[in-house]
Amino acid sequence: MKLKALTPAHVRSLYREKLEAGSSARTVRYIYTTLHKALKQAVMDGLIPRNATEAVKPPQPSREEMHPLTPEQAKLLLQAAHEAGDRLEALYVLAIHTGLRQGELLGLKWDDVDLEDGSLQVSRTLTITKSGPVFTSPKTTSSRRSVKLTSQSIEALKSHLERQLAEIDRVGSLWNSGDSDGLIFASETGEPLDRRVVTKSKFKPLLKRAGLPEIRFHDLRHTCATLLLTRNVNPKLLVVASRSFLSSIQKRRCLQVIQWYRRSGSNRHAPRGAPDFESGASTNSATPAWRTATLYQCTKLPRCISL
Repeated sequence: MKLKALTPAHVRSLYREKLEAGSSARTVRYIYTTLHKALKQAVMDGLIPRNATEAVKPPQPSREEMHPLTPEQAKLLLQAAHEAGDRLEALYVLAIHTGLRQGELLGLKWDDVDLEDGSLQVSRTLTITKSGPVFTSPKTTSSRRSVKLTSQSIEALKSHLERQLAEIDRVGSLWNSGDSDGLIFASETGEPLDRRVVTKSKFKPLLKRAGLPEIRFHDLRHTCATLLLTRNVNPKLLVVASRSFLSSIQKRRCLQVIQWYRRSGSNRHAPRGAPDFESGASTNSATPAWRTATLYQCTKLPRCISL
């Protein structure tokens, strides 16, 4: 078919065929995005008079319900990983304590971490494609960020480093030294990890051993938000902090976490200086609430998680 002959009916038919063939609404929406950009450029170049995709609404992907772990469940998960000597224990610790995306975690390299300063830099994400693993820039510009580490995260990374050095000594020259060299979370020969394999073969069995319900790996990111809420971090501040600390948790998602947390009826005493859950007031009366809140959200949020 010639480009000029493409009509909205053809586009609509394409979407329908893909859905009937078993493709998800999200996949079809990716097709729409690619096709829309290509036709938009064709219009700008004068090759076609109109963009046929603009007259067809792509299917909306269904929103998966969140299932964050409670503080007690998160503790059980990490205990199960520790007791089993799970080589990816540090991955789960960081997921819960930092709220990083799975791709960001699997894309971390030792050069991104400063164990002395207690911080890490998010500068890439790992994506598995048909042609193999690919390192790309984070999802958004604001996703390039510095994240403070909890003491438990630091200890977990130190133990993980010792384990990895032993693995390198064991396999010797077989250890991968290509673009993936220096990955924190890698296979036993230094290869990048496939997130699907990690979830299916490692994470799901761990949940079962811990006696926990089956959840997505991404729910550990929402678990991080709920842990902050149990430390009396003001929900409004968490939404703001999510732009830098949990940058991809959109306001809508964060509000869902808040609603879930409130329904659970949990409440914990806040550390001195933390903003009050309901009012946003500081527990330290000598410091203005807004000032304490700003300092707390920018420098203390990651530090207040403990299990």
